[in-house]
Amino acid sequence: MVNMPVTTISEMMNLTVLARMTTPVNEVEAGSLYFEGMEQREQDIHDECEGTCLWLLEHKNYCNWTKNSPALLLIKGSPGTGTELQKSPLGLWRSLLHQILNQSVDLQAKFQENFEKKFKTRGQNGTIWVWREDDLKEFFKTCVAEKYQVTIFIDALDECGKVVATDLVRYVQRLIGRTQSKLNVCFSCRHFPAVADDHKSTTIIVEDENGEDIQKNIQNDLEFAFREEQDKLQVLLAEISGKASGSFQWANIAASRAIQSFRLGSSMNDILDELWETPTELSELYSTILAQIPPKERHRSLRLMQWLSLAARPLSLRELRFAMAADWPGPSGQFPRLHRELEQSSKYEDDNQMARLVRNLSGGLAEVKIVKNQGEEQIAQRVVQLIHESVKEFLVQDGLQKLGWSESSIGQGDSQLSNVCMRYATLEDVCDKIRAGQFDELPFLEYAVTYWGFHAEQAGRIDDSQNNQPGRFVWPSEDTLQRWIEVYRLVNRDDQATLLHYCSRHGLLNAIKLLPDQGVAVDSQDKEGHTPLSLAALHGHREVVVLLLEMGAQADCKSKRGHTPLMYAVRSGYEEIVNILLAKDIDVDRHVDVADTKGRTALSYAAENGHVKIVRLLLERAVIVDNKDQKGRTPLSYAAENGHIAAMQLLFERDARADTKTKWGHTPLVYAAENGHPEVVHLLLTKDVNVNSQGWYGRTPLSWAAGNGHEDTVKPLLDTGEADVNSKDYDERTALSRAAENGCEKVVKLLLDANGDVDSRDEEGRTPLWYAAADGHREVIQLLLEAGANVNARDNRGWGPLWFAGENKHPEVVQLLLDAGAEANPEDEEVACCREKACGDDTAPTGNPF
Repeated sequence: MVNMPVTTISEMMNLTVLARMTTPVNEVEAGSLYFEGMEQREQDIHDECEGTCLWLLEHKNYCNWTKNSPALLLIKGSPGTGTELQKSPLGLWRSLLHQILNQSVDLQAKFQENFEKKFKTRGQNGTIWVWREDDLKEFFKTCVAEKYQVTIFIDALDECGKVVATDLVRYVQRLIGRTQSKLNVCFSCRHFPAVADDHKSTTIIVEDENGEDIQKNIQNDLEFAFREEQDKLQVLLAEISGKASGSFQWANIAASRAIQSFRLGSSMNDILDELWETPTELSELYSTILAQIPPKERHRSLRLMQWLSLAARPLSLRELRFAMAADWPGPSGQFPRLHRELEQSSKYEDDNQMARLVRNLSGGLAEVKIVKNQGEEQIAQRVVQLIHESVKEFLVQDGLQKLGWSESSIGQGDSQLSNVCMRYATLEDVCDKIRAGQFDELPFLEYAVTYWGFHAEQAGRIDDSQNNQPGRFVWPSEDTLQRWIEVYRLVNRDDQATLLHYCSRHGLLNAIKLLPDQGVAVDSQDKEGHTPLSLAALHGHREVVVLLLEMGAQADCKSKRGHTPLMYAVRSGYEEIVNILLAKDIDVDRHVDVADTKGRTALSYAAENGHVKIVRLLLERAVIVDNKDQKGRTPLSYAAENGHIAAMQLLFERDARADTKTKWGHTPLVYAAENGHPEVVHLLLTKDVNVNSQGWYGRTPLSWAAGNGHEDTVKPLLDTGEADVNSKDYDERTALSRAAENGCEKVVKLLLDANGDVDSRDEEGRTPLWYAAADGHREVIQLLLEAGANVNARDNRGWGPLWFAGENKHPEVVQLLLDAGAEANPEDEEVACCREKACGDDTAPTGNPF
């Protein structure tokens, strides 16, 4: 059984420390999941403050969540209240599976099989192929969530962004909705963006509960400073915790400022006055702190805050030192030309001086943390970061302007950082150092080469969004670009990507125009088989797409997965680029029906993602509307699964078949019912589909909808009068059995009203009541008993609902069954066992029929 050990609150609230590594995964497979920075947040976690957050373990909603499976719990709080990890969905899945595999030898073997299959068919991981989000989600669903009892905590969901966060919650909700799932997931996030919940999710609001925790958290620091002033200590504790309004971050800063004032000789009255003048809103507090930075240091403070708030990844202290040095002109007013000038900088002497400077220039809003890298050597490095995510949000919104910037601060910031990256990478002696293998002497080179384009792209986007006049963003000269090309090729010798790939990926139109005509292979492929055109189409850079086509790029080139530029534009929803590519293709009818290695076409991806305008564009061509992929799925099947009714209507106008089956028998109706899309179900039912068609496991649309608790989908299926309410799947289970197991009270009532067999037995001899009792669904049990369910029906091994209600410690259910006349097996002394279990006696004798 995979069961994440949760021994402390700090472990519970951070995904990266949920699983303690006990059995090492094979190095190769583990390495394919690991990525730099995976464990950084774990190392950033401060020691827990003893006695805090215990309220959560006793909270009613949390306790109910731990007792029910599958289930979803949302812990919501304002910034700084104790809610914040992995920001990328792919990073999350890689990190999650990296931990889970260390909990189960069986899972390690399954993952190794998957890895070896890809290795044999595709080659070396990281060079030829990398794990994709869909690959890892599929492994998690089929090999973990449907097989094992798993409890997962995912912190700081909101940091993924609204779209990613919403998609992730919906995906988890779909998994939890499956009858096979044994998954419990807890998300912690802020109140905004709003994350949808459903009938299976519950919510806890942190700031309503954490008042005592805040007082305990600041007490240790205050006690040490005020150890001889106990009366003042108690006053400060009460004042700070009372004004914190549930924010740990505010309380920590207020306590730190009080301690500093006390040590400088301020009286208690002055300290309290300062406390009362401290803004309660974090943004106002941060503004106050920045205002106290000396005016002569504002320029350097601005540069520091640019790097900390806009950098593509956290910078080491040494990286930041050289980046700041490269951006500081010497006495002559000229920027450094040689790397050794940075090494001899009088403003940025060494890392220790830089660490002190970070604190002074940030007003304490940034800190230096010790982070260990993965690997045998466990090399530690000092990383600079803001003290809290809310500081970054403040800076990006308007905080940088308070250091003396114009309205277009973010665009100017990214432009500035891009220029620094270019300036550093093209220092006159950098190429010589690279050729000499002196990479250690070039600490900022990796960031500069990798992320110059990122910052240039960000600056360009903000220019466009703010309608800035062209020309404000200064591109490098041709001489500088030539030096850049040389550096790029030296650094990326093993990478098949060219500078044209790089510029196309980031939409750097002017940089592409500066590239020399000779030697530019417009259709060259990187290690994944992507051409520059594919990357420009994937990332939505319309002008770059037009330019590459003018340069002779082929519109129908394929990647190693068989994806064309058209497919990339379609999947991402870039209608203009789709139009451009379709107009350019000579043999457009052949182009639109090209299939990738999974047998999927552009129309399949457009339908899946609900890009209605693109679906219409493709249907205007002679596409094969019912093209089946390797799984036997059609575009209509994908649209139905995801509830895209407008796309489906367009497909039906082209006579798409409504009742096609996949290799395992799933029809579009099954997908729509399983995922709870009532409007799609209504539409499909008008197309004369087979309402009792059996898909995976022999389950009908009604079985899937009922098991997943989709009341508004069950009803139209029953209203047809044709749905077989007592149809049995391959396990001989009915829709009522599935709904009862998952506690879907309203669905159970609908099925009973439709003459569902209340005592139907599956291949194990188990009735709906048996399943409801085993999982403690009291309301469902009451409905079944009122419908005449046999309270003493036993399965093939002689175990009844009463025994399993006791075994799983559902005291209210035990009492309900006893009151309904449940009889114990005297040979097994079941009554005594159940009563003891109902009272919570863990010493009672137990048995297990499995």
